[in-house]
Amino acid sequence: MRKRMHPDRPDREAVPAPRTSIAAVPAAVLRLQQAAGNRAVTGVLPIQRYRSKNVPADEVAERARHGGPDALSEKNLAVAYVAEAGSTEARPQTPVWSSGTQDPEQHAERTAVRKAQESGAQPKDHPMDTDVKRIVRVYTELSPCEPCFQWLVGQLHDHTVVQWTAPPHSQTRWEAQVPNALWRTRVILLTELYGLRNQAGSPEAVAAIEEARSAIVNVVLAQDEWRRHRSDTEAAEAAKQVDAGWNLAVAKAREAVRQGDRPAPPVQQPVPQNVLPPVQQPVPQNVLPPVPVAVPQPVPVPVQQPVPQNVPGPARGGNLDAWLAGANPVAVLTKNPVAPVRKGGGLASPIKKAAKEEATCLDCGKRVTVNKTGRLRAHKSGTGVQCRGSKYRLL
Repeated sequence: MRKRMHPDRPDREAVPAPRTSIAAVPAAVLRLQQAAGNRAVTGVLPIQRYRSKNVPADEVAERARHGGPDALSEKNLAVAYVAEAGSTEARPQTPVWSSGTQDPEQHAERTAVRKAQESGAQPKDHPMDTDVKRIVRVYTELSPCEPCFQWLVGQLHDHTVVQWTAPPHSQTRWEAQVPNALWRTRVILLTELYGLRNQAGSPEAVAAIEEARSAIVNVVLAQDEWRRHRSDTEAAEAAKQVDAGWNLAVAKAREAVRQGDRPAPPVQQPVPQNVLPPVQQPVPQNVLPPVPVAVPQPVPVPVQQPVPQNVPGPARGGNLDAWLAGANPVAVLTKNPVAPVRKGGGLASPIKKAAKEEATCLDCGKRVTVNKTGRLRAHKSGTGVQCRGSKYRLL
């Protein structure tokens, strides 16, 4: 940790007590205070007129420091909170920096009060007086030095709060040196966290950054807190432990941001255990295939040629049956039947010959015999219905 004197904070020669004991106040001064108020005895007694309060941080001042180009500057930063007339809401004015010199007139808390006064705010009015525009509170990163302490006493109302986070640097008082050195380390680490916040690409990284910031700002840097240590050596050892914890938290945030920039590994789907296979449906056995239904096809009807009448037939050969089959493929009953032919000792006629032949019904396509009269015998079609067809073709 560095032990450098802060340019805005010279050493205090004598720090007055917060309030003067009543036993040490003359009776005449007390009567004057009761009659005319605190302002009448300000020049007589070092009575603290504003309320001093140590706070972990101020959001407006923190953003102004770490979000700008002067984040690592050793200058002090202050913000005045002003409430308008008729309103109880205190709004921050523009944060102001100190000049960085040893001149107390250029310190940040004085500049902040002057800027608020130039805007119309009354620093000496009660902060809860809604009839006027007034200064409700002032925040300064480092507690006011002795000259600025006296200046604020004469400028602010009794109930105006002056907030601060760390003490100024002092070469002679270790209870101020140690927390002030931690303050410098805090400025550096918070600046890095603000840079990491701009790079964070995952909710885990943002959570790690906020966790590191909380670990840093929650360490109390007031002198009374560090005055509990019995010596400067003991305080320095405690400060080293705080510094190590801070750096560890920032390292975790840095690693979280680095992990967030890497592509996430593919998520493996869990393999289900003890899952029964799908039930296979039984295949039916000995199932007869469907019977195809015969669709009757249309049979072309041959065109019968007219039979010539009284035309002498060709010369007969030796085999009468062969000659009849070749000369008359289709038996037709005519008015002039052929003369009976003697066969096997009896008479045989073409009609009797044709009755013994089989034919195909041209309507249903079924094979049927022809009766003695030359007509198809009664039969049923393939569907079981009585067929009424009369046309046929000999086989």
